[in-house]
Amino acid sequence: MEHVQQTFKLSVPSDTVNLAVIRDFVEMAARRSPIGDGEMERLKIAVDEACANVIEHAYNSDATRELTVHVWFDKSKIEVDVIDSGNRFDPNTHKALELKDLVGHKGGMGIRLMRMGTDELEVDVDEDGHNRLRLIKRLSA
Repeated sequence: MEHVQQTFKLSVPSDTVNLAVIRDFVEMAARRSPIGDGEMERLKIAVDEACANVIEHAYNSDATRELTVHVWFDKSKIEVDVIDSGNRFDPNTHKALELKDLVGHKGGMGIRLMRMGTDELEVDVDEDGHNRLRLIKRLSA
């Protein structure tokens, strides 16, 4: 039996009050895949951090902007795209602070948490010219 790719999309105002909606959406969509509970929690945290970074840094907490999340999966992986039209940032060029250096430091864990919850982060521009951060989680067979 062939496994069909499934795709889900959510667009919300860029406001931290919508982070819970985004987490629930990611879980609802990804639960249709063979992802395990621990992997699911780490993926949700990674997506939450990515979206929080867009809200705070790309949009400077401007709740009038829009944030879009696409979730798609097949039997081998889940991909979550976080799409925005704010300031560009590539987390792959960011050197994570050492844990000892985070003590007393505001922020600094977001990219580390994104990397811990995924297998790969890709940054590019979508067909409409928007920033796209793709969080990829390979699924165990």
